[in-house]
Amino acid sequence: MSTNAPVQFAIISGPSDRDVMLSFMHMYDKHADVKVVFRIKFERMTWNLIGKIAAVAYDNGARGHFMLELRCPNGKSYKGYYDANKREGWLEMQ
Repeated sequence: MSTNAPVQFAIISGPSDRDVMLSFMHMYDKHADVKVVFRIKFERMTWNLIGKIAAVAYDNGARGHFMLELRCPNGKSYKGYYDANKREGWLEMQ
């Protein structure tokens, strides 16, 4: 039996809480291109993931703790948790 569990990427560095909210506010603004950069790690590889915040919610009501959806220019979408205070979290490809 094969299970296709989503791969989880660790966020090792990312944007401030202000930048997360700015990217979300300007997601559909044709005149502003506000992207965020997450440095992610999977096994021994690290790379930058650049995109716009398409959905955001405060996790447990604490400032800087987000459940979010990141949409990249290549059409890929990621969902995950991000702690802007510690600049770490995780993302899963959708």
